[in-house]
Amino acid sequence: MLDDGCSHIFGTMEIPNAEVAQQTSELVTRISLLVLLPFLVAFSFIVFIIYRRNREGTLRRKQLELELQAIRAQINPHFIFNCLNSIHYCIQQQQSERAGDYLLKFSFLTRRILENSSKRLIALEEDLDILKAYLELEKLRSGDRFSYEIKLDEDLDVSNTAVPMLLLQPLVENAVWHGFESRGYQGRIMIEIESQDHEIVMRVTDNGKVSERFEKMKQHGKERSMGRTLISQQLDALAELEGREAKFDSKIILDETGNHCGMISEITLPFIPQF
Repeated sequence: MLDDGCSHIFGTMEIPNAEVAQQTSELVTRISLLVLLPFLVAFSFIVFIIYRRNREGTLRRKQLELELQAIRAQINPHFIFNCLNSIHYCIQQQQSERAGDYLLKFSFLTRRILENSSKRLIALEEDLDILKAYLELEKLRSGDRFSYEIKLDEDLDVSNTAVPMLLLQPLVENAVWHGFESRGYQGRIMIEIESQDHEIVMRVTDNGKVSERFEKMKQHGKERSMGRTLISQQLDALAELEGREAKFDSKIILDETGNHCGMISEITLPFIPQF
C-alpha cells in the first residue's frame, strides 16, 4: 500500500513539471522568434535594395546603350548623305569614271559600317580601316585637295582595343568640308593615337581655315557643329557605361602673328579590351 501511495504522489507531481517544461519551451521559441524577426526583416530589406539597385543598373545600362545606338544613327545618315553628295558632285562635273570609282568605294565603306552598326564598340583596327576608306573617298571627291597621315603608338594593340565606331570621322569631315574649301588651298590632316596610363588619346590636327569654318556655322545659326555635339554626347554615355572618364577638347591653332591656322581636337577614352 505504501508503494502504491508513493507512486500516486510522485505521479501527481510529474504533471506540473511537464507543463512548466512545455511553457518554458514555448517561451524560448517566442523569444527566439522575437529576436530573429528584426534580423530577418533587415536581411530581407538588404536583399531587396541590392536587387533593386542591380535592376536599376541593368536598366540604366540598356538605356545608355540605346542612347549610343541613337547617336550612331544620327552620325551615319549624316555621313552617308555627304558621301552621296560627293558622288552627285562628280556626276555634275561629268566625271563618270571618277563617279563610278567613288560609288564602288562607297559601297565597300557602307557595307563595313552596316556590319558594325549594331555593335556598341568595335576594334580600333576596324574603325581605322573605315576612317581610311572615308578619307580616300573625300580625297577622290576633292581632287586630292588635302593629304592625311595616321600615326599609331607602337605599344598600342589596335586589334585588341575597343572604341566607338566613327568617333573621329566628324572631326575629319569638319576639316575637309569647311576648312579646305578654298580653291588652291592644300589641306593637311594628322591623326595620332597613343596609349597613356590605361587611356587611349586620339588627336586630330588640321591646317584648315578656322575663321571661314566658324563663319559658316554662324550663318546657319550654330555655335557648334553637329558632329562635335554628337561626339560629346557619345563620350558622356560611354563614360557612364564604363564608369570611367572620357573627355573631348578642341582648340584653335594660332601662328606666330596670332592668326588662325588650324584646329586640334583631342579625345581621351578609357582603355577597353576588345576581347
